[in-house]
Amino acid sequence: VEDNALVGINVLDGELRWRQPSSVAVIDAVIDGDRSTVYAADYVGRIEAFGFPDTDSVEMTVPSESALVPLWKTKLDAVGFPTLMPLPGGGIVVSSGRNLFGVSQAGELLWEQDTVGRVFDWALTNEHLVVSILSREGSLWTIDESGPVATAPRSSSRPVMVGDQVMLYDSDGIYRLDPGTLSTELLYALPRGSPWLGDVVALPDGGLLSAHMDRFDRRLIALNADGTVRWQRSISHVVRGQQFLLAHDGRVFLISKDATGSFSEVTVYAVDSHSAELTRIFKAGSRNPAPGDTWSFGIGDDRILIEAGGGGIAVLDTRMATEAVKQAGRSQ
Repeated sequence: VEDNALVGINVLDGELRWRQPSSVAVIDAVIDGDRSTVYAADYVGRIEAFGFPDTDSVEMTVPSESALVPLWKTKLDAVGFPTLMPLPGGGIVVSSGRNLFGVSQAGELLWEQDTVGRVFDWALTNEHLVVSILSREGSLWTIDESGPVATAPRSSSRPVMVGDQVMLYDSDGIYRLDPGTLSTELLYALPRGSPWLGDVVALPDGGLLSAHMDRFDRRLIALNADGTVRWQRSISHVVRGQQFLLAHDGRVFLISKDATGSFSEVTVYAVDSHSAELTRIFKAGSRNPAPGDTWSFGIGDDRILIEAGGGGIAVLDTRMATEAVKQAGRSQ
């Protein structure tokens, strides 16, 4: 998202591929579950949807002004910074202020839920969107096209899909959500910490990895799919700031962002999910830090796209970087 437009870049060289202007002042955007529609939203409840054209009919070797096809526009009775989340089967959920809205792939309002609270995190399953709400009491909701259903209270947890299970990383432990009763089962107790400064991700071979920060320590904790502990290790001597986790192409990465008012530094570590070894493979910084969290995602074999501090974007060949560092004998 850039200057009220959706932009596409070539991940091989960073060059602009296309730019799609929007009629709304875009704050957030998301691609729906079947990856056929892009949705953009602004502060006053306006939503615009775009479809992907037949790639054979669009020249993508030069910047294009028509890479996406406008489909529809709608207006919700909402004011506030929006968070867009995909619905299983198509369509989106919009969080604005303390309210939730369900919008179909055709732009129809499916339902509205008032005074829920602000979205903290979410995870998409085959049947539901699982949403964690940021509030004093905390709550967890499962959502589909028929509307949201509240589950047992959990205080601002991070949900993650582990195989066919939904697990939750919370301030005081890691839980499993029972889809039948919508209750939670404690798998591993943690010293009370700050989930908003940590993260959780499903491991490629089953189980999960959590980056947890509490008053006394920062730890990586790996659990097997049955909830038993695989390993845990302190990382306080290695990282500072906020921690993010990314799983891609059968590998796991720890991303650390240390930011002050005048400087931002992002460091990427490859994590051995069996031995707990960390290998630092990338480091970048900026004296013009951009607001907001660092983001990253996989874009193909061994490569990840990452916000590298200050709003800059980098593509990292993780396998090549890991091999080069290990040959130099620099794991941690």
